[in-house]
Amino acid sequence: MTLKTPQPQLLPNGFPLTQYVLTNGLKLYVVENHSAPVFTLETWFNVGSKEEKMDPGLQITGLAHLFEHMMFRGTHKYPDGQFDEILARNGVDDENATTWLDRTNYYQSLPADKLELVLELESDRMVNLAIDAKLLETEKSAVLGELRMGLDDPDTVTYDRLYETAYQLHPYRFTTIGSEEEIKSFSVENAMYFYRKYYAPNNASLIVVGDVEPANVLGLVEKYYGTIKPHPIEQHPSPREPEQKASREKRFAHPQLSQPRVLFAYPSVEVTHVDFAPLWILMSALTYGQGAILEDRWVNEGVAISAYGDLNQFADPGLFILMADLQVEGERATPQEFEKPEKILNAVFSELSQSFSEEGLIRARNQLLLSVYQQCEDNASLASFMGEFLSSAGDPLFAFELVSRLEKVQARDVRRVVKTYFKPKRLTRIIGEPS
Repeated sequence: MTLKTPQPQLLPNGFPLTQYVLTNGLKLYVVENHSAPVFTLETWFNVGSKEEKMDPGLQITGLAHLFEHMMFRGTHKYPDGQFDEILARNGVDDENATTWLDRTNYYQSLPADKLELVLELESDRMVNLAIDAKLLETEKSAVLGELRMGLDDPDTVTYDRLYETAYQLHPYRFTTIGSEEEIKSFSVENAMYFYRKYYAPNNASLIVVGDVEPANVLGLVEKYYGTIKPHPIEQHPSPREPEQKASREKRFAHPQLSQPRVLFAYPSVEVTHVDFAPLWILMSALTYGQGAILEDRWVNEGVAISAYGDLNQFADPGLFILMADLQVEGERATPQEFEKPEKILNAVFSELSQSFSEEGLIRARNQLLLSVYQQCEDNASLASFMGEFLSSAGDPLFAFELVSRLEKVQARDVRRVVKTYFKPKRLTRIIGEPS
């Protein structure tokens, strides 16, 4: 028996959402948007690099990402190359996949009359993937090439250095792509173990957004997925990070880095935590849009050529990240030029802990809500937006619960989180220089 929500729920953009759960555990979310005869399908698996590192049968990273590549290699019914070719012939747009710390997702957009076709193809590769040594070696070579390209990218290296320094115990400290040694070591047995354990209907969710009728989508999903058997998936909770008692620093040099840079990160909270909303408002105040505090204090004052921020939206506690590419006078930054952004940042935190204003709150909240609602503008953006919160919070509607929380944040909440989370001992500092 398929479980269904009592009635469709209206999203903030006015689109109705209908939810179902099949008896095998597969979750289905259907959002109707009849503005054009197209749809987006996203398949989200509740497995990323975090799970594989904690799995006693693996204790490695990189296989979840490698397996994302393997999923395009064909099944016994649709051999290597046919999946992409069939979708291309039928007008696919933006077909791809991503792997991250908490999840893996696959997505494609097509004309509305191709829904049954794509559901057949996706359900087939959920259970009938062809995995052999030759295909595995081909994809291992492709991923090794991707790894080396990442090492040539100073942004990738900056974040690799950050997570391995900021986390001591949690598997977020390991890169999603894995190391060269790990990638080379993957066997067919590893791949089959991973596939049979994690690519199960009770570990997956489908999000369909577009010119579709929920009852029709459900009928097709039951037809192609309903007979796939679930199986137990043992959960392996990640260790919690101990409280950071002293600041940390990592330096690196990179030939492709055009400017010296400094990155500041502080331990934050999981996305469902009550403090996430005021922290998100704070990030908006510091870095979002016209009038952002660090745009004024770092960039407009000639300290940096750019100011960037990121608040991790993870299932487990993430990081609050701020980065500046420095404006320097000579070929290399002086110690004083490296120190200046941090001094300014500390002064900003001190000011905000005492005097974050209602005016500042209104500007930050409006900038943030604008960025949120812009992610609801089209099928693909909305499906991805909901899927990320499905993975991190367990509920795609949590994206809109957060909007409600943002609207309730008061200036005193922001002042409180500044005092709580931004202490010098909690800082991880990453310094990059051109080589």
